[in-house]
Amino acid sequence: SALQTQDSMLVVAVESEKKMLTMSHFKQKYYARPLGVKDGFIEVTNFKGQYVYGSVATYHCNPGYILWGNASRLCAQDGAWTGTQPQCKTISCGQPPEVANAHYRLANGTSTTWLSLAVYFCQPGHRMVHHQHGELKKKIVKKTILLSDYIRLIRFLAGKNDTHQTMAMCSDQGIWQPVNFECIFDPL
Repeated sequence: SALQTQDSMLVVAVESEKKMLTMSHFKQKYYARPLGVKDGFIEVTNFKGQYVYGSVATYHCNPGYILWGNASRLCAQDGAWTGTQPQCKTISCGQPPEVANAHYRLANGTSTTWLSLAVYFCQPGHRMVHHQHGELKKKIVKKTILLSDYIRLIRFLAGKNDTHQTMAMCSDQGIWQPVNFECIFDPL
């Protein structure tokens, strides 16, 4: 015998001897699209011109933005999308790191968002020394030396890799690139 639901959504056949139920026909329902996200986009699985039960909406943000909230939402059986609608928020690194005896200016005015640049300069009477592999190597000098000799020693240990300015950039992770320099006293 066969049983058919009133709205023609599901036809179930009952085999007389085995007493098994099997699904033979299912009419697909179509639902409303998930809400979009400003400064981003949505990818939907199982999308064929319509949104159906079981579809998954995956949210992505445009470059310079980070996703806050659910990255994915499921189209539930009642047609509602699970979870809450996420947002794409601007990536901001906050203020650049401070460096002793140095100052910086933001190349983009006051912006500290993704790809912003901080240009560092040493204060007068100081020289910028870049570290080649992390911290500047420091040696203990056992005898008394003149200040100018000490400065030459530091420059030598630093690989003589000094310039007048350097930059750091706000990364897509919301942090400033590491600044790998120091401003050393240089009265010359």
